[in-house]
Amino acid sequence: MKTLKKLLALSIILLTIIPLASADTTVALLAGQTLDVGMVNTTCDGTNLSIKYTTEDGWTLNETHLAIAGDFTEIPATKKGNPVPGQFEYTEEHLTGVTEFTYTIPLEDLGLEAGDPICIAAHAAVQQEVEGDEGTILLEEGAWGAGKLFVQKGNWATYIECEIPV
Repeated sequence: MKTLKKLLALSIILLTIIPLASADTTVALLAGQTLDVGMVNTTCDGTNLSIKYTTEDGWTLNETHLAIAGDFTEIPATKKGNPVPGQFEYTEEHLTGVTEFTYTIPLEDLGLEAGDPICIAAHAAVQQEVEGDEGTILLEEGAWGAGKLFVQKGNWATYIECEIPV
């Protein structure tokens, strides 16, 4: 019992001293829940927050949607908590074949400063042309920057939790 209490106390101490990930981070861009089609790279230069979507292996971006908030509950969502990319503040349609796109947003516009926690919902509509026996097939999927689930059941949408670097 004493060992369990010591482990619990140590766990609490570790949780309080391990900070959130820095805003300078890279996560997978996952389509159809598990298919790695690229990455989402988030950087902060102290003035601007930049979120770059990059696809690979023949996948391209059709649209990108981005929401940034201090807490994931502030990201546009349904009553059940599922995010609604069409209501995200930043959205862009892309020409066919685009494999990279970057949003650069001034921290001042977001009301954020060094040390603030942030949640980033990075969504994309992606496609890939695949040659098959009957010609070219167009695969289309929704993709999310890999992170924490918005809801535990039903929807696989995710958000990235990090912190503006000091």
